[in-house]
Amino acid sequence: MEITLNFYSTNYIYQTSIAIVTTPFKFKNNEQIQLATKNINELKKICDGVVVISNEKLSDITDSKADPKDNIESFDTILASAVNGISSIFLSHSEYDINIDFVDIITIMSSIECFLTGVGEAQGEKAAQEALKSAMQSHLLGGIDIKGTMGAIVNFTIHPDCPMSDMAEAIQIIEAAADPNADIFWSTKCDVTMPIDKVLVTLMVADFFDNVFKLQ
Repeated sequence: MEITLNFYSTNYIYQTSIAIVTTPFKFKNNEQIQLATKNINELKKICDGVVVISNEKLSDITDSKADPKDNIESFDTILASAVNGISSIFLSHSEYDINIDFVDIITIMSSIECFLTGVGEAQGEKAAQEALKSAMQSHLLGGIDIKGTMGAIVNFTIHPDCPMSDMAEAIQIIEAAADPNADIFWSTKCDVTMPIDKVLVTLMVADFFDNVFKLQ
């Protein structure tokens, strides 16, 4: 999947593209894994950013005792949630939202080989912090230590009345884990149907391509 973003100013139209890809399951043969590696490398040449989601790690989230049909539906639900969250970072705008500037996107995309993604949610006291912690420990990240990462993009889906200070405090968690010179940007998507004390987080964390297939 590819997301193409258009940004308009008075005199110019800016465009950037982000590819969202999945890596093969372990049971796929070596040839398919090598082909996936090659194709991701090719995408890196023509897209501004590549987000990698591990199919193998999706299986860790689903019920091993469930029948294949139910598991496939679970995969689709998880992938749809991740893709929707990533899309919202760049495409969701309302008068209540904090948006990421085009310049910020270009800054972080220009120096990063690829991104891994994690999702999390929490409700109650310190929900923003707990949801971000959950995203940082997401199965989709495959247990990869993000300490020292050079970049991250965080999107909080919140009720419009959720205090902005909650998000600011939560961001300190990833700032503490990242490299001191890392580019870290965050945004919000407001949803009036959500409880005031509930927060959903989509995390895109910069990673080097060598680690992508360590997720397998």
